[in-house]
Amino acid sequence: MREIGREYGEDHLKLVFMLMTGTKANAAELYADMIKAVSSILVQNPTLVRSPSLTGDFNGIDLGSLRRKAKAMNCGIPTTHVLRVLIGVKFYHPVQGDLLDMIGDAA
Repeated sequence: MREIGREYGEDHLKLVFMLMTGTKANAAELYADMIKAVSSILVQNPTLVRSPSLTGDFNGIDLGSLRRKAKAMNCGIPTTHVLRVLIGVKFYHPVQGDLLDMIGDAA
């Protein structure tokens, strides 16, 4: 937490905690890998911070379920990286259809 606070500031860290504690279930997921993943998502996608639905969108994500899935995937990469992808997918809005869906339909 100190590292995130030093690098991105107190306001960023407050936003991370606010988003992660919006529901009782999500508030139980204050683990280092999840905190780092949420912070990274916000840093890499600054337009999310300006989204009026950001808090509601985060409240709609079951962070515990995502963390269990990330750990169970056993991808050989840090859980934080897997979480960044899983959370990022929740906020991905393609301009022209979803490439992954199109590939799935073609296969």
